[in-house]
Amino acid sequence: MGMTLATASGCAPPCHDDGWFQGGCPDPSEDTDSAGEGGSGDGAASGAATTGDGSGDAGASTAGDGADDDSGGLTCPGVDATFVSPTPTFHFLIDQGTAMASELDGASRWDSTEAALLDPASGVVAPRDATTRFGLMLFRGLQAGCPSMVSTPAQLGAAGSMGMLMSMEAPAGHSPVADAVTVAVAEITADAADGPVTLVLVTAGEPSTCATPSPIGAQLEATRQAAIGALTTAYEAGIPSVVLAVGDDLPGEYLQALANAGAGVQPGDPDAEALVALDEATLVDALEQALSIEPHCDFELDAPVPAEAAVGCEVLVGGMPVPPSDADGWSLDDPQLLVLHGSACEALAIPQTSVELTCDCDV
Repeated sequence: MGMTLATASGCAPPCHDDGWFQGGCPDPSEDTDSAGEGGSGDGAASGAATTGDGSGDAGASTAGDGADDDSGGLTCPGVDATFVSPTPTFHFLIDQGTAMASELDGASRWDSTEAALLDPASGVVAPRDATTRFGLMLFRGLQAGCPSMVSTPAQLGAAGSMGMLMSMEAPAGHSPVADAVTVAVAEITADAADGPVTLVLVTAGEPSTCATPSPIGAQLEATRQAAIGALTTAYEAGIPSVVLAVGDDLPGEYLQALANAGAGVQPGDPDAEALVALDEATLVDALEQALSIEPHCDFELDAPVPAEAAVGCEVLVGGMPVPPSDADGWSLDDPQLLVLHGSACEALAIPQTSVELTCDCDV
């Protein structure tokens, strides 16, 4: 996905005298006192430089010294534009069925998941709480309702409300994955926040459906296919999913199919990674991987920056200058595409990191 920054226009061609005053040159019979209004004669710039306000707007300034200008009337792309890496949203959809009560590394899978998410010292949410939006949805199937779901809305600073919700709940009932994903997609779609959105499905036991709470034989295969289909539908609605199995109860083939459905994998594509946690350490590692962000480091400009003007450009990432370099800096891969490389690109994995591009005519 290209990110758009605004620039001004490129170069204006010089006039050519064809003897009929049709090549853009002034008629020498005209009063030369008016030359100042036409941009030649008094050496003044014909355009005023403007400075962007951080929204991507930019203006242009004209280089040169009037009639003696030998630059061909170069219009310098006076750029002052800022992009801020978007705030991501992760919706945790956590299985609350009885399989989550089984032991994992000396504690229940439920308690281990709560700690891996929300422990102030070692949990994955705490270091991201101020820069990443988190939502939490717990699901299970009970006789009193299916799917039975409780949730906290996606927001910054969500750790407190997530912890309170999980501490009040406990595993019980069956695991209607497909039904829960359908409800989750409806809630996520209603959230109008900008930025990338990911559904993180944390599950432990074989899936059921509300219509088939205790599937066996062919029914079990049907409930697996329903779960795979629900993640496929979510992906097609613009909501990719990451799948994490807590424990080793789920067949590998089914878990892989879930992961592929959530990532939109097509026949012939490489498999998506299916995350499996067998102890608390690998559970934290798997959640860290689920929350990793692939930064977008190409920025499409509104107008080209001529090669002769690029030498006057500077790029700041997170307020720090980065060099023009294909290793750990920036380049104009073509006159209208700014690309960050290496560590400069990796810095954008941190939400709300700014990228500032300025181009100065006075070089």
